[in-house]
Parts: sequence; C-alpha cells; structure tokens
Amino acid sequence: MRGALVGRPFDGRHQWKPWPISRHREDGLCLADCIADANGNFQAAFPRYESARVVRTASVTFESRYIWDVYHSDGIRREVNWQMLGERSEADTFQCLAWLYDGFALPPEPPEATH
Repeated sequence: MRGALVGRPFDGRHQWKPWPISRHREDGLCLADCIADANGNFQAAFPRYESARVVRTASVTFESRYIWDVYHSDGIRREVNWQMLGERSEADTFQCLAWLYDGFALPPEPPEATH
C-alpha cells in the first residue's frame, strides 16, 4: 500500500510559521489539483503531489531550524544575527518570506511514458 503524508511536517521547532490551517489547506488544494489534472488517476497524481510539496515542506523545516537558532542564540552569535537582521529593510524581510506566503505552483505534468 502506498500513501502520501498531507499536512504538518514533524519538526517541533517551527511554531513561528503559519503552518496549521493555511498549510493543511494548501496541501489539500495541491493534492486536489493533482488528482483533477490526472483525471482521477491516483497513481499518477501522488508522485506529482510529492514533487510539488517536498521542496516547500523541506524549506519550511530548514527555515524554521535556522530562525530557531537566530532567536535563541547568545553572546557574539546573537550580536552578529541582530546586526545582519537590523540591516534589512521591511521590504527585504517581506521578500525573504514571499515564497512562504505567495502560494505555490504545480510542477509541469510529467511527459507521457512511451512504450
């Protein structure tokens, strides 16, 4: 039996991300789009869903781990982090987070296999 994990990744250090409702809904919409594009063929839809979501999910996890270290650093590391962040404008900050809040695009459909 094969399946796909839909929803929150298992990493306890991403509480600051808006994952709960919006990301579950985004996962569901992405999966629904993949199934619709595959005309209800689940075997074709799930690999496309996986390829659409794997990098985004990993990005949330890695970004969360990074920001955890920024928020919980001390000493010279904290000083360096706050200096770097202090040099960013509000527009820079929004641009850095745009990938998270601007939605997603499905990857192109894989080419038909020829036999």
